[in-house]
Amino acid sequence: MWFTLAILYDGLVLALVYWFSDYPVEAFVVPVASLNPLDLARIVVLLQFDTAALMGYTGAVYQDFFGSYLGMLVASAVLLLWVAVPLVVAVRRFKRMDL
Repeated sequence: MWFTLAILYDGLVLALVYWFSDYPVEAFVVPVASLNPLDLARIVVLLQFDTAALMGYTGAVYQDFFGSYLGMLVASAVLLLWVAVPLVVAVRRFKRMDL
């Protein structure tokens, strides 16, 4: 799971950003980064340490969205879903196995 999310997903996102670098990709990058819990957690932690400047232009884009109250609320909700959905699925399967 980690390999898929960290290596393959990030590689795919970087390739898409590179291929479409002639177009504005800001509206694309923020939602796509939100779909990967590793990226989302990394972004939130880096923004808490005020290191958005180290991330370059992308850091400015992330700072605009995730630096706001709404952005942190969305990030928290998405991370919570990444925990809650597998937990609910697991509990349902475990209950079904016990019957």
